[in-house]
Amino acid sequence: MKNFVHDGEILTVTAPAGGVLSGDPVLIGAIFGVAAFSAAAGADVEIATEGVFTLPKAAGAGWSVGDPIYFDVTAKNLTGTSANNLCVGTAAAVAAAGDTAGNVKIGDLGVRLDGVIVPAAAITDAVAAAGNPPTQVEFNNLVTKFNAVLAALRGANIIAD
Repeated sequence: MKNFVHDGEILTVTAPAGGVLSGDPVLIGAIFGVAAFSAAAGADVEIATEGVFTLPKAAGAGWSVGDPIYFDVTAKNLTGTSANNLCVGTAAAVAAAGDTAGNVKIGDLGVRLDGVIVPAAAITDAVAAAGNPPTQVEFNNLVTKFNAVLAALRGANIIAD
């Protein structure tokens, strides 16, 4: 295929402020990965964006295999808490509340959105009379449905406000 660049499992990015150490979780924009080597701030660093890694875990809560795992940008660790955090993968092994690290399969973005999917009955197809432009009521209904979709995506930390 003439437009294929590479598989994307390893990406070269610019190390963020403070630099990174080998094995550190790294978030550049919406790209999450694990540093392949140490690099000073502003230097190129390769990050793995897929695979299973033992990463620093927030204390106080455990997770089960398959649970969605989120990156806490402030604490620079992984957590099972979605609020204000970015989903970066799934738990690859059980982690107890007191564990300081856990095994995470990164790259499984959007696999599970438990509790945030809007029930199908809440969002029906937007329709207008055949061949006619939508009425104001139909347009308002469409806006309401679209806003429900946006709220669900925000609730899953897939998009920001």
